[in-house]
Amino acid sequence: MRIFDFFTEDIAMTGSIFVKGAITSSGEFSASAITADLVEISGSVVFSSGSNIFGDADTDQHTFNGSISASSNLRVTGDMSASGMLTLGDDSQIRTIAGHLTIRPEEDLRLGTVSTDNVLIGRLDAGRTTIFTKNGLNVTGSGAHITASGNISASGFI
Repeated sequence: MRIFDFFTEDIAMTGSIFVKGAITSSGEFSASAITADLVEISGSVVFSSGSNIFGDADTDQHTFNGSISASSNLRVTGDMSASGMLTLGDDSQIRTIAGHLTIRPEEDLRLGTVSTDNVLIGRLDAGRTTIFTKNGLNVTGSGAHITASGNISASGFI
């Protein structure tokens, strides 16, 4: 016997309802709170406005299978890691290849853009740093000079 065959109006109840089996609704389902041991949602959930918070602690982890798309800014507080490639613009990339950090700009790679910027390359400890260029090193601009402290060696013209 199906209970809803007998009712054509709303049913108001106080207390709990226990249902063994599925609950099906052809209309809206409203609740002030839903508590469940396991919730599986299939399909799409679309919100026209508002914000969403996932989790309630810094130790919570959320896994998304597939792609995530953001139409506005993406802000990360804390460390961010990627196992693939980070693409900036059309062809600009920052990635690691065989343990080496590779930066491939679409045009110029600019490190420091004003005269007060310090660009440090290498280690801050006593380790040795080598700068290798495939097609030579050109220093140009106003006040262009190279300052070195220590030995300078070359194989070729200086």
